[in-house]
Amino acid sequence: MDDLGTAGAPSSTPAHRLGPPVLAFAVAVLLAAGGVFHGFTGDDLALVKKNPSIEPGRGLFSLFEESYWGPYSDAGLYRPLTVLSFAVNRRLTGPGPAGFHLVNVLLHGLCAALVTSLAAAVGLRRGASLLAGLLVAVHPLHTEAVQSIVGRAELLAALLGLAAVRVHLVRRARGQWGQTVLCGLLFLGGLLSKESAVGIAGVVLVAEILGHSGRVRGLRIARASFGFLVPLAVYLVVRARVLGGVLVPEGHTYFELAGAQGPERILTSIAAFGRGLGLVLFPIRLSADYSLGSLPLVSSVTDPSFLRASLLILALGGGLLAAYRGGLFRVALGGLFFVAVLLPVSNLLVPIGVVMAERLLYLPLIGLEVMAAAVVSEAGVGRLRRAGTALLVMVLLLLSTRTALRLGDWKDNETVQRSILRAYPQNSYANYNLGVIHYVRGERAEARLRFEQALRVRPGYERARYYQALLLAEEGKIDEALVRLVPLLSDEDPDRTIRPVIGRGFHLKGSLLLRKGSEQAAALALYRATVLLPDDSTVWLDRGRVLLRLGERAEAAVCLRKAVQVASDAEAAKQARALLSDLE
Repeated sequence: MDDLGTAGAPSSTPAHRLGPPVLAFAVAVLLAAGGVFHGFTGDDLALVKKNPSIEPGRGLFSLFEESYWGPYSDAGLYRPLTVLSFAVNRRLTGPGPAGFHLVNVLLHGLCAALVTSLAAAVGLRRGASLLAGLLVAVHPLHTEAVQSIVGRAELLAALLGLAAVRVHLVRRARGQWGQTVLCGLLFLGGLLSKESAVGIAGVVLVAEILGHSGRVRGLRIARASFGFLVPLAVYLVVRARVLGGVLVPEGHTYFELAGAQGPERILTSIAAFGRGLGLVLFPIRLSADYSLGSLPLVSSVTDPSFLRASLLILALGGGLLAAYRGGLFRVALGGLFFVAVLLPVSNLLVPIGVVMAERLLYLPLIGLEVMAAAVVSEAGVGRLRRAGTALLVMVLLLLSTRTALRLGDWKDNETVQRSILRAYPQNSYANYNLGVIHYVRGERAEARLRFEQALRVRPGYERARYYQALLLAEEGKIDEALVRLVPLLSDEDPDRTIRPVIGRGFHLKGSLLLRKGSEQAAALALYRATVLLPDDSTVWLDRGRVLLRLGERAEAAVCLRKAVQVASDAEAAKQARALLSDLE
């Protein structure tokens, strides 16, 4: 790899050099621009629309002292730069979704332009470099990261991580230590945007180790270490201090939630790896979620999905080895990038919170796109026959068409959930979310069917169980509703992710017990509700009312004052004031 970054004649004018990146940027932005007018979807609701951490009155530096989900979860995610971008976005463009979507689209365009520039920097011909950027611009697997506002974590990690690599290549050619600091800061920014950027460090170090020998190799490895390993060490120290650990904590990984046993994690992860590779080649059956009901657990090496994935992985590995041995270093480097960046989020090295997601492929896929462009570059774009050029144009048009169609799936939260169910009708996540949408609309029968379907696939789904009990309570089936709540309320120390729903479960239980005349039991249930929902004035009001009925006026007054102080619900606070006035 000694010639890496030197092949290909330099462009003669700035306009000639900037032309391909600008074109890639324009195509990416134009293709994704329709999403600017879409609404909030999925995790956008909690992390952007309702996130108190990004409100204008909140200090920006405090974002570096809390987890990605803030008060919602202790699931072991630390992405302060992404949350900071949301906070700044909120201040500049307001609370509506359009400003957030616009920034995502522009970041995607910058990623396409940067990949074009990076491809040229590693020696790809001008046309092949443009092809790499255009593939980033048009591939449908990039859509989720762009159209989902929380996908900004992927966009920032990719943009800052690849910018670090670009600076590293400049420093590599000129030997300037000053640019090492810039490289390190950019890479640290990528890590602080999303932890998946960690794989980039491995790619750079392997490339330096394989590409040089003797004193030159030692010097360049030292510089690469300073530019990538030192920022990685800083990130891990800060992450451990804020979160209390480096890895996803026990009880929060996908396979624990799915009840995986023995080798199921590894076998299923390999099958998911293969599924992702298949979607790269044939991005037809796309989904915003691949959890239970979409990608089943694999328990045997004879499972067809595992066998297909193994063949794809062996073919990829064999192809990369052949490319390296044949001197096609840029082809091998692109494939290495894909593998190294995907491994940390594949569940093969360490378990994480999801089994598979298209947004997780945003950065790894860039490696395959550069690899494909490198193959074209090695073939010689200028020598391609017209049929070959026409084929490339056709592929780009087909991918663009699929991306344009995929864009419509992200119009709002309901269209996202329905698009998941079109691909995977049994998906528990989408059935639950669609059930909530039906419930809010007052469509109780449809909601009940969705919750039942979600529980058939995932019997321990706490949120679906709560709504099922709520529907029974509304029908007057108090005893049945209480029975439904028993599994939900059995966890003595619930994770912050589900504390709100368990708190609402205890609130519902207290209300039901009160209707049955069991005032002491209702008071106990409402006490648990206030512990889990300390900022809910309605819960404090109801507990105060029960205590008044039990004659415990002093404790009731404390609860009513808390309802007024919290004031999360104006009507509840008003009623609490009235009761306090009567007490006094």
